[in-house]
This record gives sequence, structure tokens and C-alpha cells, in this order.
Amino acid sequence: HPCKGPVWMTRQFCNYLEIVIKDILAPNLQWHGGRTAAAIRTTAVSCLWALIYSKLLSPEETLNVEQLLLPKILATLDEDSKMTRSLSCQIVRVFLEVIGKQFEPDKLAAIYPGTVSWLEYPLVFDTHRPSTALVRTALQICPAAFPPPPP
Repeated sequence: HPCKGPVWMTRQFCNYLEIVIKDILAPNLQWHGGRTAAAIRTTAVSCLWALIYSKLLSPEETLNVEQLLLPKILATLDEDSKMTRSLSCQIVRVFLEVIGKQFEPDKLAAIYPGTVSWLEYPLVFDTHRPSTALVRTALQICPAAFPPPPP
């Protein structure tokens, strides 16, 4: 785990990871009108992605914050900022990969239509875009998580 590394600052930061996520990032993912609020959301999404990408937010910790963060991150998929949408796609993809079949069917049912709707936008469905990876992950994980229909 990266928090056990030799860098004193990393270890100290990990002691405050839950506070940073719950008290700083999560509230700033909430939608409010205006350019300043949009910039704050972009910053919060960027910080969350940095925690995930650097592996400071472990898969276990991801499971712990999924309920708090996932609805807010899903809402940022419709942001005007291309960077925010791109990072949000990557974050949702990581949530899907980490949580996988442990997702409750109701949550998957909420995510699946939203991700598949990205296929309606031909310019978005490009192999070099994070949205494509998100859609691909959703298509792989979501159907597998639902029980088969009774015979």
C-alpha cells in the first residue's frame, strides 16, 4: 500500500484520507451553478482521480467511499468541462472494476443506462477516449452482475 512508503508526507496524508474525501472532496462534487462552482467541481474530480491513480485510495478504501462518491461522480459525467467528464469516466470505470460483481443490482441499473447512452454520441465513442473504456467496462461488468432469469 502506498501509504506505508518511506515518504513521511505520504504516510501523514494517509492518516487524513477519509477526512479529505468525506469533508473536502465529496461536498465539492455537489452541483452548483456558475463558473467558479464548475471550477471547484473540476478540482475535486481531479483530486479524487489523483488519489485513485496514485493508489493512495486502495480498492478497500474505494469500497468504503463508493456509496458517498459514486452518485456525485455520475452527476459530473454531464459537466461542460471536457476534462471533468474525462476524469469522471475514468473514476467510474475504476469503481466498476474494483467493485465489479459486488455492486448491488439497483446501483448497476442506475449506472448502466447512463454509460450505454454515451454510445449515442458517435464523436464520444472513440477508442482513445475514457468514455469508451467506461462503456466497455460497464458492458462487461453490468450484465455479469445480474442473476440469470429463471427458466
